[in-house]
Amino acid sequence: MSKLMCPRMRLPVIWLFLLAGSKSIQISIGRNRCPKVFYGLESGWTKILALGASKLRAIEQHRHIPTIGLGAAIEISSRRIIEGKELVIWGGLGIIENARDETAEIISARAESADRFFAIEAQALARSKELMPAMPVRTIDVLYCNSLGKDLSGQGMHTKTIGRSPYGYQQGKPWKSTMPAIHTIVGSRLSPGSHGNAIGVGLCEFITQRFDEEIEWDRTTLNSLSALCPCQARRPIVCEHDRDALEVALAMSPSGPDGPRMVFIHSTLKMEHALLSEGLLNDARANSDLETLSDPSPLRFSSDGYVDLESYFRSGH
Repeated sequence: MSKLMCPRMRLPVIWLFLLAGSKSIQISIGRNRCPKVFYGLESGWTKILALGASKLRAIEQHRHIPTIGLGAAIEISSRRIIEGKELVIWGGLGIIENARDETAEIISARAESADRFFAIEAQALARSKELMPAMPVRTIDVLYCNSLGKDLSGQGMHTKTIGRSPYGYQQGKPWKSTMPAIHTIVGSRLSPGSHGNAIGVGLCEFITQRFDEEIEWDRTTLNSLSALCPCQARRPIVCEHDRDALEVALAMSPSGPDGPRMVFIHSTLKMEHALLSEGLLNDARANSDLETLSDPSPLRFSSDGYVDLESYFRSGH
């Protein structure tokens, strides 16, 4: 693959920050991931009942989801299952996890009444939203995400955390007013736990060659279609490595009054630490949830052109 050429640009120095109280959430029967995309009743007991067992048939059975919303669709289906005679549903077991992928709470509910069952799940959903991870700042020119993956989020990246809808987005415009506005996203690699399923790759503008080589497009397409969001299987522009991807991203992204506003994270599941560029320094210092862990320094790259993110997070500077 030929190297993507672009104007050479000076990458900004970065700061390492600690985001206090950054957490993520999980509620499941077994280990189903937490709500990622919709409001109302989302990815929990109701979704397992309505969609989990149907697999590919979900595409045919739930074509009305884009019209009425996932929450309404899965509530209708799961209510029929709970109140029907085909299956006897005893109840559900839920796990709420924090940002370190640790169990925060365990909940359970009997399914004696569909309304009561739904009410308990709604309470768990409200709790999960309190613990959801958030970007350290609201306006970002370039977000660098080291790892995307199905094992890190149902959509590769937590869509509410990055403020992008899985059904399509406009660069620099948040999906909801409470979410961050991110102009450009660079994805560096696909997590090994994804086993080639790169759903959510379409949320990126640029990925690296190593990311591209790890993708199994059949699996990615299948998951994107069953989730009714085929745009999540779109292939971004492929750059040779992180350095090239970041230079291209900077060349075509806006810049704040104090310089490019860049954030570097491991993944949307692991956001306890983040690197911020100098263009975000004033915003970061105004955030009481952030603790500065280092002085500014040039961004470190490995010999093969990838951001040496772990060196910051291991040493704290």
